[in-house]
Parts: sequence; structure tokens; C-alpha cells
Amino acid sequence: MVSERIQRQIDRLRDEAEQASAEQNWELVLEKARYVLTFDPENSARAAFLAVAESALGVSQSNDPAPATIVPAVSP
Repeated sequence: MVSERIQRQIDRLRDEAEQASAEQNWELVLEKARYVLTFDPENSARAAFLAVAESALGVSQSNDPAPATIVPAVSP
């Protein structure tokens, strides 16, 4: 179980992935989905976004780790 603060980060990243998906910005969808993996490896929404982005980009399915640098959002 993740903390409330981490859950907010996950929710923010999923929202950003969803927005990028609506704009068909598959590279950004892929990036955001991998960031969610950093916080919650079992996140089903992350898996769906990751699969769609990889398919759209022609990238093979992978378990690549998320980028090492994550800039946390500033809470209002």
C-alpha cells in the first residue's frame, strides 16, 4: 500500500499520461507510464498506458526501468 502522498504523485502522472494520450504524444505517454512504475510497479493503469504507447511507437514490450531522474510535482 502506498502512502497518500505517493498516491497523489501516481494520480498526477496518470492524469498527465492520459492527457498525452489524448494528444497522441506517445513518447510522453511512455515516459509518464514508466514514472508511475517507479512508484507502483503493480499499477494496472500504468501497464495499459505503457502497452498502448509502446505499440504506437513500435517499441517492443519491455520491463525497462523508469528514468533515474524524477522531478516531483509541487503540491498546491
